[in-house]
Amino acid sequence: MTCTLDTSLAVAASLMEKDGCASVSVIDRHGRVVGHITDRDICLAVAHSSRNALHIAVHEVMTPNVLTSRQAAAGAQQVSSTDDDIKARVESRLFENW
Repeated sequence: MTCTLDTSLAVAASLMEKDGCASVSVIDRHGRVVGHITDRDICLAVAHSSRNALHIAVHEVMTPNVLTSRQAAAGAQQVSSTDDDIKARVESRLFENW
């Protein structure tokens, strides 16, 4: 389930209710995931605003710069490679004096 940056909070909440989920990924005009919004985000935004949920855009409330599972997996691969590199350097230093 996705919505756009300009989707209102009321519409985003309706999408969540219809799909039976508690969050929606936010996409830009190119279809790239640029954020994430939860039902809690919507509740807090409406509670702390004098504006109607129809007049608050998702981009005002969403969590930006989220990682997709593909990006997270790539990051984990990089960390794993870095850990292996560090381990190899430490081991080489430990054994260079033997």
